[in-house]
Amino acid sequence: MKIGICLGEWHFPNRHEWLTALKQCGFDALDYTGKDLGKLSPADEAEYCKQLNKDLKDHDVFINQTHAPFLIDRPESEFLSDEFYEQVKTAIERTARLGVKYIAVHPYVPQGYDFFVNARTYDYSKLIAHNKEVNLSFFSRFTPLLKETGVKICIENLFAYDVLLQRHVLATCGDADEANFYIDQLGDENFGCCYDTGHLNHFGMDEETYVRKLGKRIKILHLNDSWGKNFYGMDWHLMPGQGDVNWEKVASALKEVGYDGVASFEVTPRPGKFFMPQLKYIGEMGNLIFNS
Repeated sequence: MKIGICLGEWHFPNRHEWLTALKQCGFDALDYTGKDLGKLSPADEAEYCKQLNKDLKDHDVFINQTHAPFLIDRPESEFLSDEFYEQVKTAIERTARLGVKYIAVHPYVPQGYDFFVNARTYDYSKLIAHNKEVNLSFFSRFTPLLKETGVKICIENLFAYDVLLQRHVLATCGDADEANFYIDQLGDENFGCCYDTGHLNHFGMDEETYVRKLGKRIKILHLNDSWGKNFYGMDWHLMPGQGDVNWEKVASALKEVGYDGVASFEVTPRPGKFFMPQLKYIGEMGNLIFNS
């Protein structure tokens, strides 16, 4: 299996050193959307993508997935705004221009004091139903663009912060049944799943069950480690082996369902003198988990 990582070129003095380091550390692919998204003229945007693709090819690296802009702790109205729609649309258009098929997009998750107070005061099921309406309204707006470009949105499994319990709780697509619900409603010709191992592990959920239920609908991965059920869902994004994700289960389940994409890590080494050793460690662990 090809090994990838989410790592921008700004971590290095120049693009050549960036791509050279990736190859030296055992990576074949990138989760990368690029720089200056939405800030370039049409001509400069086309030239940027052309040059990036040339440099990638020269270094034998490819982009297998991108990530759309996302909102954290923002109101529903902002998530459904035309302004945010345009930001995600721009990311999809660049993804197509780079010749990449998959883009990870965060769904809306319930936010704030009002939601969690109401969830305990009123009918929780109605609030969840409303959350599904919000997400279906948002994602369905992109269907014509996805058909036009051939890009597929991969909805990521997420969590929310409960201000009353003061910890993270399971949220949108946090379980496989809800992820399948969205793909069923939106159509698997244009939508798939981005499986984030750390997010799933926040709540001590079983990796094999999640992967088996989604099967071929898992198109891309955000691989990262975390400490699970005894730590109330901190979003650690640790290097593999530093938490309690069961990597043997992850690898065997993905193999069982015939996952044929990239094993892409969403982990950034700490800056400084340990950066390159950590980057090499992530690459070595990726190959050990998926290719040994």
